[in-house]
Amino acid sequence: MLAKITISVSVFMFLFSSLCAQTKEISIANRANYQLKFGLSSWVSTTPAIQLGLEKRINAKQALHTELAFVNNFGYGPSFWGYKVIGQYRWHRSKTTKRKQKYKENFLGIQIQWKQQFLKEYGTFVYFDSDPVYGVKSEFQVQTNAFHFLLVKGDVLPINKRWAFEYFIGLGVRTLDVSHINTPDGLSVLDEDMQFLVHGYFHHDETAYIIPYATISFKLVYALK
Repeated sequence: MLAKITISVSVFMFLFSSLCAQTKEISIANRANYQLKFGLSSWVSTTPAIQLGLEKRINAKQALHTELAFVNNFGYGPSFWGYKVIGQYRWHRSKTTKRKQKYKENFLGIQIQWKQQFLKEYGTFVYFDSDPVYGVKSEFQVQTNAFHFLLVKGDVLPINKRWAFEYFIGLGVRTLDVSHINTPDGLSVLDEDMQFLVHGYFHHDETAYIIPYATISFKLVYALK
């Protein structure tokens, strides 16, 4: 995890230094009909992911954006994996800063996101239907389904005519449903002392709820055409 953070910070500092030297120029990357997005911040999440996106311009101010991600901890901590699908509608606005005469583009948007994740765990299962009652340690999976609705605000900053750096913050709500799958047959009660990590929070039972949610995202943008 430390290596991922170091790499991500290094990439961010390189991009930031490049942007500081940028002169006034309308980047093709900002205005291209199709833009490929490479997720940077997704690597340092509590649920790391390889994340790629594609943005299609509807016109000069509007765009549709979608992303797909493969979630995996890549050998760090408990074994989990999953998938993530993101969709955004964006309204773009271009401007040139008066102080430094640098071109940039900001945007407002609505984001919906769905994520399904599986976590491999071991737990103590208690069988009350047997005589005598007994417990057994067994492997099972924790399945989580998360749905997000967010309002986002961000900027797209040109690096050159093909590349740009994008960041945004998002605020909204998240629904989270946690369930146990592949449990032993005849399960009656799950040991209350067992806990497992789901989306950065510890749970010891099946649950479903809605909570406030905030996120920040950094991406590298490449203009396809």
